[in-house]
Amino acid sequence: MTAIFPQNTVQRAEPRKSKVYGTLTRETSASASAAQQDNAVSKLEKLLLANPGDIRAARNLITILDFHEPSALETGAYTDCQRTLSSNLRGKNWIDEAMLPGKMADRYKQWQDLLDSKGVTTKLPIAQLFMGRLHAICGESANCGQRLSLFEKKGVISKVCNHCYKVQILPLGLVGFMQIYFVLRKLELPNDNARKCMVELREEVPYPYKGYIYCDSEEEAKNCLNVLQSVLKETGITSVYCGISHGCSEYGLVYPEFKYSNDGAHRSFEWPAAWDRLEEEYWVGTQAPVSVRADHNKQGLSIRDVIGFCTWIDFAEIIGDETSRVFRDKPRPDKPARFVGRVLEQSARRRAELEELRQKISSAV
Repeated sequence: MTAIFPQNTVQRAEPRKSKVYGTLTRETSASASAAQQDNAVSKLEKLLLANPGDIRAARNLITILDFHEPSALETGAYTDCQRTLSSNLRGKNWIDEAMLPGKMADRYKQWQDLLDSKGVTTKLPIAQLFMGRLHAICGESANCGQRLSLFEKKGVISKVCNHCYKVQILPLGLVGFMQIYFVLRKLELPNDNARKCMVELREEVPYPYKGYIYCDSEEEAKNCLNVLQSVLKETGITSVYCGISHGCSEYGLVYPEFKYSNDGAHRSFEWPAAWDRLEEEYWVGTQAPVSVRADHNKQGLSIRDVIGFCTWIDFAEIIGDETSRVFRDKPRPDKPARFVGRVLEQSARRRAELEELRQKISSAV
């Protein structure tokens, strides 16, 4: 699958020198050389050799290895693990087998055993995994974090977000959620749209498991939805609810009329006159984040993917999703207390949402 991404449309900040922790966002920017990236990998491997519990260093190294293949001279526990993981899957039609419910748990356990054998930590939570091109809206970098910051500080929805539509996929349980990840990995779309799978950690946003396909228009979202539904039908995946959403979930919570509506009512959302000025003032002096990669496509799996799966299984266990049992035959190291506590507080509501979703899927059949 070839990524399609508009060239020269994303503003990028110039890389600045930094300590090793800053290497991820600056030295390893898209403009950095492979040698700089190798240097960052080497430094982080040494840090983790001296202090295996350094979660921040582990997160940075795992993220670099998700898109950068170090030179043959680079060695270390994480680098060696990533090489083995990649080589075991390279050139094989592994996705079709991995998405089978009867094979999925066994494959996951094999990947997890590899990480354990190399001493790669799985304690850090990774809630989201990405696929496809970088998220851009009508050729402009999405910069979702900054646009959400604008919304939180000023109550203003960024103008470009009005063009952001998403195919939203709501699986009924962990097994279906893992299947959706593999479907989105393999899904062929004309524009290689940005895609992701995530577990929901935001307290105010409903439904625990989610997949998204990002689109530049309502029409594109409808087309992508049709493609996805055809693939789900072909693969026999039925325990999911699919629809279209408009912009970020936070926007619709404050402005319900902005939410996508099948009758098209969202197109009549009235943009307050002051918003354009407030947004223009917000961006003055604001530096766009540096992109650390060209896209989210890869061959095989990465360490980050496996830790993401591990996080999803932990999440499922905490909220009481019984479908998670097949993935575990031995205890795993605990995730940070903050993560566990946050999920545990939401667990009863997440179970209720799954039951609500079950009824929604049944009534749609």
